[in-house]
Amino acid sequence: MRYQNPQSGFTLLEVLLYSLIASTLLAGVTVFVSMTLEGNARQRVITDVESEAAAAIERITQVIRNAEGITTPVIGATGTTLVLDVVDNALDPTTIDVSSGALRIDEGSGSPEALTSNRVIASNLVVSNLTRGASPGTVHITFTLEASALTGRSTLNYSQTFYASASLRYD
Repeated sequence: MRYQNPQSGFTLLEVLLYSLIASTLLAGVTVFVSMTLEGNARQRVITDVESEAAAAIERITQVIRNAEGITTPVIGATGTTLVLDVVDNALDPTTIDVSSGALRIDEGSGSPEALTSNRVIASNLVVSNLTRGASPGTVHITFTLEASALTGRSTLNYSQTFYASASLRYD
């Protein structure tokens, strides 16, 4: 005859061991998911800054290339605002500057148009007039864009300085 244990189930030691294994696995999964989400947030911030800078540089260089002349800064000078004399009188003068954290373009008597969205903060606009001799005009622009994203544990900040140069086209 076989002896049967009337108390079937798990021992306290088995329950503790299984709980420890489950807790370790859960902690590992939680860390993995947290790191993935933080990486996604960081990549989104970098993409915002890079794409907005590319669009702003494209628009600024296009406006410079199509301008007739550079009003501000004067030849050999550096400033924080670019003022261009453009072909279309309705868009004359065209001004590029930074105000309230936005890179802006103001064409003619219209309202300034933001070249960057509220997802990024623009700063440190430096415009250099590098025109030499009888050349039509060359401008070098530097500006910084910054963006932030909140994650569960911290704030991710990303800042990048961008550079662009463009020359006015000959008539």
